[in-house]
Amino acid sequence: MKYSPIQFSSTDVLGDVVVHLIAIKGDIARIALPEGIATKLKEKIGKDELVYVLPTETGTTIVVKAKLEEETSYRNQAYRALGVKIRNLLAADGIVEAKLVNSGNIKKEFVLQVCEGIALSNYQFLRYKTGDKAKPTSLKTINVSDLSIGQDDLDELENLVSATCYTRDLVNEPPAVLTA
Repeated sequence: MKYSPIQFSSTDVLGDVVVHLIAIKGDIARIALPEGIATKLKEKIGKDELVYVLPTETGTTIVVKAKLEEETSYRNQAYRALGVKIRNLLAADGIVEAKLVNSGNIKKEFVLQVCEGIALSNYQFLRYKTGDKAKPTSLKTINVSDLSIGQDDLDELENLVSATCYTRDLVNEPPAVLTA
């Protein structure tokens, strides 16, 4: 039984929503953006986090950059937190499937941490909810486009997320329901 709230796949297929991960100003050139928008984004890029949503003719383009942190543990958490913000943007619009593109030569482990943040924030325990509160989240699939990330890496991430969500389910169940 799969407990993962999101499925990951490695693909190059474009979808309605494309999320571009960038690290520096030069990464903007790798994204097909109108010139005025590209210039505006380059001006905004600094050490702070950046989340920019741009409606396009084919769907929506989201450009994101994590906050620049010197210490590794803070950097890891910054990428997970960025994943939470991406998930909130996608879920607010009722998006079912999105594509995550590494447009900034970001290290594989950081891209996977963004995916982890998206998946873990998409968790819901709905067993005892009723009415409008029982509505499951719409986001179901993240397609990852990164040459350094293979399907094995995404399967390992899904297993990690699935185990975490299963544990959350056990914690949320009343003790009277659980058996040995």
